[in-house]
Amino acid sequence: MDAFVSVYVEMGARADDVRAAVAALPLPAGVVEAKVDDESITDTFGCRIAIDLTGTFDEKTEGLAIAREYAVSL
Repeated sequence: MDAFVSVYVEMGARADDVRAAVAALPLPAGVVEAKVDDESITDTFGCRIAIDLTGTFDEKTEGLAIAREYAVSL
C-alpha cells in the first residue's frame, strides 16, 4: 500500500497557479505522485486546496517531514 500525506494551500491561492507550481517542482524522494485536489476540500485549516502526495515513504517517520519540505518548496 502506498503512503499518503497532504499539503494544504492557503485559501487565496488559485487552483491553476497551484497546478503550475506542482508541475514545476520535482517530486521529493519516495513520492511517486503529487495530485492537486481542489474539489473535495472545503476550508480545511483555512485552506481549500490540498496537494496529495503518495509514494513509498513511511508515513509515520517520514510523512510530516516530506509534507513540510514540499510546502516550503511550493
